[in-house]
Amino acid sequence: MGLDMMAGWAEPQPKREDNVVPIKEEELQINAEFDWRKHSRLHNLMQTIWFCKKYEGTPVPSDEKIVLSALKDKEFLYIPEEQEERAFLYHGLTSAIGTVLPEFNCENLQLDETDIKIIRHFVENGNLPFCADGMFWGHQFQEDAMKQYKEKDLEFCDKALEWLKEGKEVYYSSWW
Repeated sequence: MGLDMMAGWAEPQPKREDNVVPIKEEELQINAEFDWRKHSRLHNLMQTIWFCKKYEGTPVPSDEKIVLSALKDKEFLYIPEEQEERAFLYHGLTSAIGTVLPEFNCENLQLDETDIKIIRHFVENGNLPFCADGMFWGHQFQEDAMKQYKEKDLEFCDKALEWLKEGKEVYYSSWW
C-alpha cells in the first residue's frame, strides 16, 4: 500500500502537425530506470506539472481557493518557456491545489528539458513543494524522504537530460 513511482524513457512517439494525439493501438513502452517509494514531495511536484500540461490553454479557474499570483489577471493557463517563471508557476500552483488529484493515478507524464531543470533546482535547494495529503504516501516523514532520495533525484535529472539529448522522451508515472 502506498505511493510507488517510477521514471524512465521511451522512444519518441509520432507527432501530428495538427497537435492531435493519435489513439495508439499499443501501450507506451517506458524503460523504467528509476523508482521511488513514498517520495511524496517529488510526486506532488510531478502532479502539478501534469495538471499544467493537461489544462494548458484552458480558462483559469475562478475558484477563490486557487489564489496564485502567477495566474493573476490571466484568462488562460499557460506554461511559460522561461525556467524561472515556470518554476514559480509550478511551486505556487502546487500549494494552491493542495490536495491529491485522483485522476493522476497511473498516468504517464512526459517531462521536457525545462521541467527536469526545475526539478533539479528544487531538489538541489531542498525546496520540493510540501505534500499536504495522500493516504499511505509517507507524507508524515516527507522531510526525511526528501533528504534520503536527494542523490537519486539528482541522478535521475542528469540521466533524463542525457536521454533527451539522445532523442528519447522522458516519462514519470505513479500508482497508489
